[in-house]
Amino acid sequence: MNVTPEQRFLLQLTRAALGRTEAHLDPVGVSWPRFIAEVDRHRLAPFLQRHVAPLISAHCPPPVAQQIHAASAETTRRSLQQTGELFRLLKLLADASVPAFAVKGVALSQQLHGSLGGRFAGDVDLVVAPEHALRADAVLQAAGLRRTRPEQQLTPRQSRAFIALKPEFEYLRLDGPGGALRVELLWRLEGIDALGPRANVSLGGRETRTLALEDHALFLLQHGARHAWFRLFWLVDIVRLLQRPELDWSALHARARAAGSDRALRQGVALAAELLGAPLPPALAHISADASLLAEARRQLGRAPVANETALEWARQLHYRTGLARGLTTKWRVLAPHVFSPASWQMWQLPDRWFWLYYPATPFLWLWRYVRRS
Repeated sequence: MNVTPEQRFLLQLTRAALGRTEAHLDPVGVSWPRFIAEVDRHRLAPFLQRHVAPLISAHCPPPVAQQIHAASAETTRRSLQQTGELFRLLKLLADASVPAFAVKGVALSQQLHGSLGGRFAGDVDLVVAPEHALRADAVLQAAGLRRTRPEQQLTPRQSRAFIALKPEFEYLRLDGPGGALRVELLWRLEGIDALGPRANVSLGGRETRTLALEDHALFLLQHGARHAWFRLFWLVDIVRLLQRPELDWSALHARARAAGSDRALRQGVALAAELLGAPLPPALAHISADASLLAEARRQLGRAPVANETALEWARQLHYRTGLARGLTTKWRVLAPHVFSPASWQMWQLPDRWFWLYYPATPFLWLWRYVRRS
């Protein structure tokens, strides 16, 4: 992977934070404003501050060390705010007889890193069964959350189609005591063939249900792979998982194969070893990752994200995501949300009895959306 001096130094610091004693720190040629931008992009400030603060102070100018410390403190503050919101929403859902549990976010930070602020958490993630998704959506909107994806109101037929096509609703809470908060309501988890046993994690002294660690591992591997690992903190999670002796990686690999997501597992593990020096457990020593999938992940790690990608880049990333999936059913699950986009329902509003017309009209609606975006 071709890296800038800033990316190289960040990788060196991250390896040191993960306990790689051979990590060599070389800040020569580093532009400190660009380095801070890389730390922010990869969401690594809290992890670095917690594990290698003395190294940061020794090798970085004082203003840089202060910015990393401030970003870490902000992550801790946000994590406390997210934890309070998580408790509030879980109670509201329980009162409405909607079973729900937490995934990723602060629950994963506590489960995998041992503290609420040990890992960046972008939003509050809740999981419900698909049959409870619409009732949970009503509860969250009544609780003051504004649904942002899909933003438009859905008809009953559109709601059923959305739940079949997509894995989540997204929300924004603007009136919280600590500023805006993002929330995701999920009813399907990538990389997991069936939800297994739950685990409990203590958040602020309160027991909260979340995924078992092995399920979190499969979910994180597929989630990171889908985004081509363009943020390093996802790979830090994989290294932490590889360091957990209780995980049976032979069983996890078998589960990933059954779910059609073993390419994501092999890719994530290979990148964790290549970039962050993760030692592989014996069960994974013999597996190899697809070279083209690794190349695309390296490309994404090396480029800055763009808000509005070109059509060519969008097609390239979609091709990559279908390449991750194994088997026609799994590939179709990747393609279907793009082929039958809910954006079409807003562009051309039909009553539910004519919903079937969206299917033959899909190529024309897709072209119309592309022309308008261009």
